[in-house]
Amino acid sequence: MKPIIIILAVLFTAGCVGPFKKSVWTRPELQEWYTRWVQRPDGKDAGIGYQGSDEKLHYFMARSMDSWIFIRVSRDQIEVPEVHLYHESFFGAPTVYYWLDPSKDFTEKKAPNQALQTTTRTVTPAASHPSRQRVSCLI
Repeated sequence: MKPIIIILAVLFTAGCVGPFKKSVWTRPELQEWYTRWVQRPDGKDAGIGYQGSDEKLHYFMARSMDSWIFIRVSRDQIEVPEVHLYHESFFGAPTVYYWLDPSKDFTEKKAPNQALQTTTRTVTPAASHPSRQRVSCLI
């Protein structure tokens, strides 16, 4: 029984951290992966987020299905519109400088959460609204 548990533990660990994670991508691999897993026929996908560059690599992130994919590509493979310094995020929240479309030669794309149209509305401050009254509380 004990050898079976050890074998299962090793297989589980190898499956989670094994050599299945791609370290550095090539331009054709990234374009093929993007058209297969991220790009939508209606063109409403986000693209891939450019996170910055160091001396050797460009860093990108993309959302595929229910997970985030972090991608590294050699700088000699792709030219980006504007190079920014890549840095590890402070609280684990990734930084994206802008979004790119790999299917269109890595051209810049509109940010995925940018509004298509803006609307304006007038907001009445609470103090001047007739139904509001000032309430004081003693603690």
